[in-house]
Amino acid sequence: MMRRKTARNILAALSLMLGTAHIIVGVLVFKTLSLESFWFLSFGLAMIVTALANYGPVNANILRLQNGLTLVFILALAVLAPQPQVFLGCGLFTGLFILSLLNPKILASP
Repeated sequence: MMRRKTARNILAALSLMLGTAHIIVGVLVFKTLSLESFWFLSFGLAMIVTALANYGPVNANILRLQNGLTLVFILALAVLAPQPQVFLGCGLFTGLFILSLLNPKILASP
């Protein structure tokens, strides 16, 4: 069975790629900066920041909160925009949230 740290790194890498792709697609689709484009690009940035937070030893409770908030946001998005990439994000951030709950030793507070 895959170690939790390896699974976390894989999920974080995939989340990082999804956030990066989200920003690239946003720049290509939205030709001008508008409120809609800003929200779209902002969530790409939020995915990147959450993914990067999962790479190192950080405060476990902060990471759980960050993963949980990102998960809640993307689950709400799945209701509003039920598309394959949104469901992919739901899976990735569900995994990161669960791993952050299960693995307090690796993510122990300093």
